[in-house]
Amino acid sequence: MGKFDEKGIVFYFHNELRAIFFFRDRTPDFRVVFPIQKHTRNILVYPFEHEPNDGYDGLITKYEKNVNLGVKTADCLPVIFASENIKGVIHAGWRGLVKGIFDELAEKLKIFGEKGENISFVIGPHICEKCYEVKEDVSSIFQDFCRKNKIDEDRVIRTHNGKIFIDLFSCASEIIKKKICSSKIYHIDICVKEDKRFFSRRRGDMISQPSCLYYSADRDLDKI
Repeated sequence: MGKFDEKGIVFYFHNELRAIFFFRDRTPDFRVVFPIQKHTRNILVYPFEHEPNDGYDGLITKYEKNVNLGVKTADCLPVIFASENIKGVIHAGWRGLVKGIFDELAEKLKIFGEKGENISFVIGPHICEKCYEVKEDVSSIFQDFCRKNKIDEDRVIRTHNGKIFIDLFSCASEIIKKKICSSKIYHIDICVKEDKRFFSRRRGDMISQPSCLYYSADRDLDKI
């Protein structure tokens, strides 16, 4: 789901709100607030009360047109979400997922008095389960995480020819349903390791591509 243009993949929310998942070597031509990403579970409310001096991997703010938010990824999940009242972005790698970044989002939503059922999520291009091989130490962490959160392990942990793979999207979508109580989850089903239009750490790239939430008066696509 989404429309391809020369810069990336555009996803239409509502009221002129857009998400764009940029191709490699493409950057936004508008001002964007990015988090200080360090694979944490931390999400900050923007605008900040105090300038942050530590890592955080998500931003949430009320619905305003003069604020554009973004994250940078190169295998991890770029998660963009919005309702009529709030909007935000999350960088969700495996560490952020198991540390509970969506538990943190559930707490932040209480600040705004927003219900999860009102929020739409779009998860952009990321490494797919066929390409995301892990060792037993990481799979054990996910096994514990799935059991703790009553998630079907077989949806998240896959094995093939003696190798172990993790499905990050399935893990995130299941935890969003459970912790945020939202079923409006949209997926840009493109693997960044397989598709060379995107950066991928597993393919050897050391640079990340931005994914941004912004406003546009362009109305040539149906809104969700």
